[in-house]
Amino acid sequence: MDELTDVYQMSTNSDQKPQNRPVPLRLLMACLLFLGISAIGGGGQFLLNPTGDIIGMPVDVLAGSPFTDFLLPGMILFTALGLFPLVVLYGLYTERRWAWPAAIMVGIALIVWIVVQGLIVGFGHWLQWLYLSLGFVLILLALLPSVRQTV
Repeated sequence: MDELTDVYQMSTNSDQKPQNRPVPLRLLMACLLFLGISAIGGGGQFLLNPTGDIIGMPVDVLAGSPFTDFLLPGMILFTALGLFPLVVLYGLYTERRWAWPAAIMVGIALIVWIVVQGLIVGFGHWLQWLYLSLGFVLILLALLPSVRQTV
């Protein structure tokens, strides 16, 4: 029983209440939540209708790409940029050591996703620039000492 208590005490930090978390950590968590929810929404729409009709994106934008429809991009968007950021958010909330490097990985994945997307369909929409910026913000926030020392 003492082992369970020790494990619990190692996995929680009682003096680090949510209101005591540094602002950069809270911003990082908010960015991950925003990305996770929006990517689940976008990826989910592609999974429900791989033609892109739900969000008004025609399949012909994929001409010249390895994709014939949005099913595989939707799966990647839903999992890698939707579910994974929410897992990282949980890790930050519960102060897991793997969470801050994982947040950097999310930022890198988002930047790669947007760059590849731009190369395939072009850089014509303001949302691409928003999410590209978000990728850099995630990396910068995760690298701040106040974030690294907290988790």
